[in-house]
Amino acid sequence: METIDLTEVGEGCVEHPIVKLNSILRDLHRKQTEVKILANKDDLPLSVLKISLGKHGYTIVKVDIRDSIIAVEAKPIKE
Repeated sequence: METIDLTEVGEGCVEHPIVKLNSILRDLHRKQTEVKILANKDDLPLSVLKISLGKHGYTIVKVDIRDSIIAVEAKPIKE
């Protein structure tokens, strides 16, 4: 399982967690890799994560929210 830590937001639009997540998921889906995503729930809400993961062929298997951090485990959808 690959961990994607998006809790730190860089400067500029390409450093935004949504942009970074979509770029990483594109590469990981080709490898059929399971992922764990860590993000600030204000920067990357669960509803946005669901949409992005679905767009890239993933389904959520576990969600854990503690304080302001959301942790989501997802696996590739079998075709």
